[in-house]
Amino acid sequence: MMLSPIVDGLADDLLRAAAVGSDEVQQAAGLLTAALGASVRMRLLEMLEQAAAELSASLPGGVAEVRLREGEPVMVFEPVAEAGLPGTGPAPEGETPDEAEPDGESARITLRLPEGLKRQIESAAAGGGVSVNTWLVDVAARALRQPAQGLGGTWRGGPKRFSGFVRG
Repeated sequence: MMLSPIVDGLADDLLRAAAVGSDEVQQAAGLLTAALGASVRMRLLEMLEQAAAELSASLPGGVAEVRLREGEPVMVFEPVAEAGLPGTGPAPEGETPDEAEPDGESARITLRLPEGLKRQIESAAAGGGVSVNTWLVDVAARALRQPAQGLGGTWRGGPKRFSGFVRG
């Protein structure tokens, strides 16, 4: 779906409404449309993500996701693999789908990442042919099955402290 015509239409509506006012009002409307374009686009994307989350909750057998292709959002439905997470194929031997998602429900979190790390994650997900969300869920699930693998040390003093060293 194309967001640009919607954002442009809102900008045109604001400019037409301001046309009945003075030159100062029209100038202010022009500045507002330029300033609000990116914000309106982001809010529309958030609305699409919420719609996808609601679809996922109501449709059995898969997950609805919003993906960006050439800068425009595309809503896709990804079937859940019979024994595993979406797009990851069968669950590892000895693991049932319930172990991957104990309550069988989906939860939403906000994660802030450095821009460089975000680009690396997007690249890895694209290389695997899956969405960023699917890639992150898969990596987190594998990390929880094999905690601190490759690390020399132990978790002590709560969830924010690690004592030891990392082998390179």
